[in-house]
Amino acid sequence: NNKNNKDKKNKNDKNKDKDKNKQDKKNQDKNKNDKNKDQQDKKKQDQNKDKQKQDQKKDQKKQKQQKPQNKISKQDAEQLLQALQNDEKKIQAKVKKEKAAKAKRTRVEKEW
Repeated sequence: NNKNNKDKKNKNDKNKDKDKNKQDKKNQDKNKNDKNKDQQDKKKQDQNKDKQKQDQKKDQKKQKQQKPQNKISKQDAEQLLQALQNDEKKIQAKVKKEKAAKAKRTRVEKEW
């Protein structure tokens, strides 16, 4: 009877050990998964940061490229202004001639 009790106790101890080993293995697996997940999250964050930096650099390059396109040299601006002024003078002269021609046409001789 005493032997049976010892055998049962040994079996219970072995079962407890197996359960404990299983639990330990589950915990280890969970820890590994957690670590892997943390590493993946960190990689994603790093990738996002890198992408943001690249996007900022691209935006800065675009802005730098756009600025020179919007600017014209002082000489070019002066030439444009002079050309516009010449056109305006020609148009004003033309309008003046047309007004003078109309004024000549509308003269009516008075009969007294």
